[in-house]
Amino acid sequence: MAAARPFRDRFALHVLLAWVAGCLVLAIITVERLRNGLPAGPDDTLRMVQVRDLLTGQGWFDAMQYRIDPPAGVPMHWSRLVDLPIAALIALLTPLLGAALAEYVALIAVPLMTFGALVATIAWLGQRVLDRPTALIACFIAVLAFPLAFQLSPMRIDHHGWQAVCFTIAVAALAARRPAMGGAIAGIACAAGLLISLELLPLAAAIGGVLLLRRLRSRADARLLSAFVQALAGGLVLIFLVTRSLTGASAFCDAIAPAHIMSVLVLAAGVTLADRFLARSRVADIVFLVATGALALIAFGTAAPQCLGSPFGSLDPLVREYWYSRVPEGMPVWKQTAVRVVPMLVHLALALAAVVTLWRRARGSARAWWSDYLLLFLATSMLGLLVWRSMAFAAVLCLLPLAWLVRRAFDTFVCSPSPGKRFVAAAGLLLIIQPDGPVLLAHTVMPGERSTADANNETCEVGTAFAALDKEPPGVIFAQLDLGPDILLHTRHAVVATGHHRANTAIADVIGTFLGSSEEARETFAERGIDYVAFCENLDEITIYRRAAPGGLAAQLVEDDVPDWLEPVALPDAGSLRVWRVRREP
Repeated sequence: MAAARPFRDRFALHVLLAWVAGCLVLAIITVERLRNGLPAGPDDTLRMVQVRDLLTGQGWFDAMQYRIDPPAGVPMHWSRLVDLPIAALIALLTPLLGAALAEYVALIAVPLMTFGALVATIAWLGQRVLDRPTALIACFIAVLAFPLAFQLSPMRIDHHGWQAVCFTIAVAALAARRPAMGGAIAGIACAAGLLISLELLPLAAAIGGVLLLRRLRSRADARLLSAFVQALAGGLVLIFLVTRSLTGASAFCDAIAPAHIMSVLVLAAGVTLADRFLARSRVADIVFLVATGALALIAFGTAAPQCLGSPFGSLDPLVREYWYSRVPEGMPVWKQTAVRVVPMLVHLALALAAVVTLWRRARGSARAWWSDYLLLFLATSMLGLLVWRSMAFAAVLCLLPLAWLVRRAFDTFVCSPSPGKRFVAAAGLLLIIQPDGPVLLAHTVMPGERSTADANNETCEVGTAFAALDKEPPGVIFAQLDLGPDILLHTRHAVVATGHHRANTAIADVIGTFLGSSEEARETFAERGIDYVAFCENLDEITIYRRAAPGGLAAQLVEDDVPDWLEPVALPDAGSLRVWRVRREP
């Protein structure tokens, strides 16, 4: 016993060292972002705006962004669960460091804390289903899975990293020794992930499906499904009441609403009844659970028939064509570039081979575990292939099988007397550590043009222009969608729209105005009471508008054919930002 405790302590220390090493790697690859001190992208910027509003007195349940599409504002679907750690750290550090430095520290610390939670969970799961050396390798290589590492890097404070952590906790909980406890933890983790964003719904359903199969396979594991669904229902109710307002919750289909919760409560009630009265009859159990699932769907469809389709089905055609369908992270894998896709596909292929091998070699309960893991791996991979941002979830499930491969390849390379086996082992290690090797080699041999999926430039070089713009009388600024969050963060002004879908009408107005003539733009500006126009030529959003409408307002502004009713606003050190004041008719 005396020797066991130091070993456990060393394991915890090694996990901590893996996290520190990962943090250093993430800091190195985001050094330019750290130097600028700005959030990673428009979503992260608007998240900081939301946190600032909360800290300056906006209500906890008030999710409106009043400076988008004024005077009504836009109700955001984002969760206070993600705002909370950022706001808490800023509030704690502001008296010591000042507001600006406290925000900077939070932008770095919160994503790295999220990364730490993921590493700790992977370490626990790895030592539970494999062994501690393999678990440590998985912790060290977590930064190699780019779709995952990007979501956990400094200055990235959007919700995707927390969702990855919730999913990882849910998967790890399925390996708990006590099925009821594991199911409950998985249910609560999925509830938190769903309240953060509805994007986790397919994965929560996949976990539920795996637990249903496990229930049918072994009555000893029946309690897992019950505990999962009951904890999911209870967690949804509790977290919803703590973080969301009931006012207007049923008006949208892009976030958990009472209709979703009601359907899960129906499922929980049905599973509970099946446990109590049908435990000895497998056929009756199956029939009852299928009927319960159908009843839950009927209840949801009755309560929210408008939500049976896609939550983005009501987008304006302009918004869908020129914004929604062009967001790279929402596109399928075949719309991405090789530089982005090939490394992850290499990891997916290697990890799939490893999971299949582990499943074939396992026996008894271990074989059942790897069977479930394989199903979840396939489900997350399929989701990631269809929606690129979901590839982070598949990357989570790649870590343990890739770590197992790393260990086997290293042992083969060191110990095998066969040169052929050592060569294959070295090649495998190189592919895991440098999965973009094939595409880099291909680009060296056959250089090609950059694809639009990788061409997105979300940075506008503004120098000190925002500080000067903030001194102008507050007003409504007409600007590109990707520029809007920066204006909100650095000035007191409002904007017509940002790239967030609930501002559907306002986004359509921005796109239509950039595509339309200057005369039509003047009418729109008058109707909306717009005071300024802000324009950044090097954002790729403008390239899209110019190509679609060579005679439109966007093309005019790029070519310096500025309408005479726009008066330049002199801004020192403005970089590529240009601002005009709208002249009012006498």
